[in-house]
Amino acid sequence: MRCFQNVIKHLSPSGVFVLEVFVPDLGRFDRGQTVRLVRIGESETQLDVSQIDSVQQVITSQHIHLMEGETHFYPVKLRYAWPAEMDLMARLAGMRLKNRWGDWKRGPFTAQSGKHISVYELSSE
Repeated sequence: MRCFQNVIKHLSPSGVFVLEVFVPDLGRFDRGQTVRLVRIGESETQLDVSQIDSVQQVITSQHIHLMEGETHFYPVKLRYAWPAEMDLMARLAGMRLKNRWGDWKRGPFTAQSGKHISVYELSSE
């Protein structure tokens, strides 16, 4: 909400706010967790380990880099928002959805899309 509220303070009357946002793939989680091999080599391995809290809409991950004699952890914790939730935040801030695409070539946004490009403008209401 704060992001949308801040944008509206700086947006010119004919301006737009454009976001590229991922859509979480809930199918990759089994019982709320997933382990994925990113890369494997002769002397290193990279893993992504994640848990999802679908009630709080939070994904907690560790990107793990294993090398001979070394281990590095790169933690990531994020809260995701569904497109309809973003539209509501925009509306509450005084904006409305102008366009939504599934990619930068303006392809359609579908249930299979892994991301969306959303364009918001000031609401005339």
